[in-house]
Amino acid sequence: MSGEQLDVVVEDSARRCRDLARRLQTDDGVAEFETQRKASRLRRRVDRDIGTYHFHLELDPVTGSTVSSAYLAQLASVRARHCDDDMTHERLAAMAMVELITGARAVDRRVPEVTVLIDLDTFMSGFARPLRV
Repeated sequence: MSGEQLDVVVEDSARRCRDLARRLQTDDGVAEFETQRKASRLRRRVDRDIGTYHFHLELDPVTGSTVSSAYLAQLASVRARHCDDDMTHERLAAMAMVELITGARAVDRRVPEVTVLIDLDTFMSGFARPLRV
């Protein structure tokens, strides 16, 4: 290999190393996502004249996509139930969002969980006397 060829190989290798280092040093959009995530917010106000509530939600792309998917699925469900009704898209959309937030049509209606703690002897032999509640 001649001296010129060796110089080309060395320069090419150096360039590839620099390119690889640049790629490894970048954060692949993590900093931008963190900025977007930190900028998430919800603004709520009540119209003083007519009493209606106004909500404005800003979300990072990942959370926004998740919320949007859930909302669109709920909207499809609301549309299917009210296909014969003469409602505007805006009203159906509002109904879908309210149902989504409140769980109004959820299968699992947020049933409370009860935990009972007892000792092994009581569990194995039962209560020695009747319980009074």
